Amino acid sequence: MSLTDRIDPRPPKKIYRWDLDKTYLQTEFDTLRQLVRTAMQKAHEKKAVPGAAALIRELRAVPGIGDWTAQVIAMRALAWPDAWPAADIGLMNALGTRKPKELTAIAEPWRPWRAYAVMRLWHELETSI
Repeated sequence: MSLTDRIDPRPPKKIYRWDLDKTYLQTEFDTLRQLVRTAMQKAHEKKAVPGAAALIRELRAVPGIGDWTAQVIAMRALAWPDAWPAADIGLMNALGTRKPKELTAIAEPWRPWRAYAVMRLWHELETSI
Protein backbone atom coordinates (compact mmCIF):
# COMPACT_ATOMS: atom_id res chain seq x y z
CA MET A 1 0.00 0.00 0.00
CA SER A 2 1.48 3.33 -1.04
CA LEU A 3 1.31 6.52 0.97
CA THR A 4 -1.19 8.05 -1.46
CA ASP A 5 -3.56 5.12 -0.87
CA ARG A 6 -3.71 6.00 2.83
CA ILE A 7 -4.08 9.76 2.58
CA ASP A 8 -7.43 11.23 1.62
CA PRO A 9 -7.09 14.95 0.76
CA ARG A 10 -10.78 15.65 1.25
CA PRO A 11 -11.93 17.10 4.58
CA PRO A 12 -13.56 14.63 6.97
CA LYS A 13 -17.34 14.38 6.81
CA LYS A 14 -17.66 13.60 10.51
CA ILE A 15 -15.51 14.08 13.56
CA TYR A 16 -16.33 11.44 16.12
CA ARG A 17 -16.42 12.19 19.82
CA TRP A 18 -15.54 9.37 22.21
CA ASP A 19 -17.24 8.92 25.57
CA LEU A 20 -14.28 9.35 27.88
CA ASP A 21 -13.66 12.41 30.00
CA LYS A 22 -16.14 14.74 28.34
CA THR A 23 -14.96 17.88 30.09
CA TYR A 24 -11.48 17.58 28.56
CA LEU A 25 -12.43 16.03 25.24
CA GLN A 26 -15.29 18.44 24.60
CA THR A 27 -12.84 21.33 24.67
CA GLU A 28 -10.33 19.55 22.45
CA PHE A 29 -12.86 18.44 19.88
CA ASP A 30 -14.57 21.83 19.79
CA THR A 31 -11.16 23.29 18.98
CA LEU A 32 -10.57 20.74 16.23
CA ARG A 33 -14.03 21.34 14.80
CA GLN A 34 -13.48 25.10 14.84
CA LEU A 35 -10.05 24.66 13.22
CA VAL A 36 -11.51 22.51 10.43
CA ARG A 37 -14.40 24.94 9.93
CA THR A 38 -12.02 27.93 9.73
CA ALA A 39 -9.72 26.13 7.30
CA MET A 40 -12.63 25.17 5.04
CA GLN A 41 -14.13 28.68 5.11
CA LYS A 42 -10.81 30.30 4.35
CA ALA A 43 -10.14 27.83 1.53
CA HIS A 44 -13.33 28.96 -0.19
CA GLU A 45 -12.59 32.66 0.38
CA LYS A 46 -8.97 32.50 -0.80
CA LYS A 47 -8.05 34.33 -3.96
CA ALA A 48 -4.31 34.06 -3.35
CA VAL A 49 -2.18 32.14 -0.90
CA PRO A 50 -1.96 34.21 2.31
CA GLY A 51 1.32 34.99 3.95
CA ALA A 52 2.37 32.97 6.96
CA ALA A 53 1.82 35.90 9.31
CA ALA A 54 -1.78 36.25 8.14
CA LEU A 55 -2.37 32.52 8.55
CA ILE A 56 -0.90 32.56 12.06
CA ARG A 57 -3.27 35.42 12.98
CA GLU A 58 -6.21 33.43 11.60
CA LEU A 59 -5.19 30.31 13.53
CA ARG A 60 -4.78 32.28 16.78
CA ALA A 61 -8.35 33.54 16.35
CA VAL A 62 -9.61 29.94 16.69
CA PRO A 63 -10.58 29.24 20.33
CA GLY A 64 -8.00 26.95 21.92
CA ILE A 65 -5.25 27.65 19.37
CA GLY A 66 -2.42 29.73 20.78
CA ASP A 67 0.78 31.09 19.34
CA TRP A 68 2.76 27.88 19.95
CA THR A 69 0.24 25.74 18.05
CA ALA A 70 -0.05 28.26 15.21
CA GLN A 71 3.74 28.46 14.86
CA VAL A 72 4.13 24.67 14.84
CA ILE A 73 1.39 24.34 12.20
CA ALA A 74 3.17 26.99 10.11
CA MET A 75 6.46 25.15 10.55
CA ARG A 76 5.30 21.58 10.01
CA ALA A 77 2.27 21.80 7.74
CA LEU A 78 3.20 24.86 5.68
CA ALA A 79 6.99 24.44 5.77
CA TRP A 80 7.38 28.11 6.74
CA PRO A 81 11.13 28.44 7.40
CA ASP A 82 10.83 31.33 9.88
CA ALA A 83 8.28 29.81 12.27
CA TRP A 84 9.39 30.27 15.87
CA PRO A 85 7.36 28.69 18.72
CA ALA A 86 8.92 30.91 21.40
CA ALA A 87 6.92 29.34 24.24
CA ASP A 88 8.24 25.85 23.51
CA ILE A 89 9.65 24.19 26.63
CA GLY A 90 12.17 22.23 24.57
CA LEU A 91 13.61 25.42 23.11
CA MET A 92 13.69 26.93 26.58
CA ASN A 93 15.64 23.94 27.86
CA ALA A 94 18.02 23.92 24.90
CA LEU A 95 18.77 27.64 25.06
CA GLY A 96 18.78 27.96 28.86
CA THR A 97 16.05 30.51 29.47
CA ARG A 98 12.38 30.40 30.48
CA LYS A 99 11.48 33.75 28.91
CA PRO A 100 9.99 33.68 25.39
CA LYS A 101 11.21 37.23 24.68
CA GLU A 102 14.79 36.19 25.48
CA LEU A 103 14.40 33.13 23.25
CA THR A 104 13.20 35.32 20.41
CA ALA A 105 16.14 37.70 20.90
CA ILE A 106 18.59 34.78 20.83
CA ALA A 107 17.03 33.51 17.60
CA GLU A 108 16.94 36.88 15.83
CA PRO A 109 20.21 36.29 13.92
CA TRP A 110 18.76 33.03 12.56
CA ARG A 111 16.01 34.82 10.58
CA PRO A 112 14.56 33.82 8.11
CA TRP A 113 15.51 30.22 8.92
CA ARG A 114 14.47 29.90 12.57
CA ALA A 115 12.31 26.81 11.95
CA TYR A 116 15.45 24.94 10.91
CA ALA A 117 17.04 25.94 14.21
CA VAL A 118 13.93 24.66 16.04
CA MET A 119 14.18 21.29 14.31
CA ARG A 120 17.91 21.07 15.05
CA LEU A 121 17.46 22.00 18.72
CA TRP A 122 14.60 19.51 19.13
CA HIS A 123 16.75 16.83 17.50
CA GLU A 124 19.65 17.61 19.83
CA LEU A 125 17.37 17.35 22.87
CA GLU A 126 15.92 14.09 21.62
CA THR A 127 19.28 12.43 20.94
CA SER A 128 21.09 13.74 24.02
CA ILE A 129 18.88 11.82 26.45
